[in-house]
Amino acid sequence: MVNDGLGVTALATLLLVVAPAARQEISSRIEGLATVTDGDTIKIGKNRIRLFGVDAPEMDTEAGQNATAFMLGLAQDTWAR
Repeated sequence: MVNDGLGVTALATLLLVVAPAARQEISSRIEGLATVTDGDTIKIGKNRIRLFGVDAPEMDTEAGQNATAFMLGLAQDTWAR
């Protein structure tokens, strides 16, 4: 079970993932349906996006599987930009 404090932190981090992009000029916008790759990576279209400031455990561990399950509940099949 995920600690509520961790859930809030993960959600805040996910929402702030666009902050680095806001400081740079971007030639194109990434927008689309998000799919979860693992606990710290999502994919939108052909773009693989690592979440800034998130270092989830590897998938071959129980903690990594829990992190992925949490991200699936948070971001899987959501519209992102």
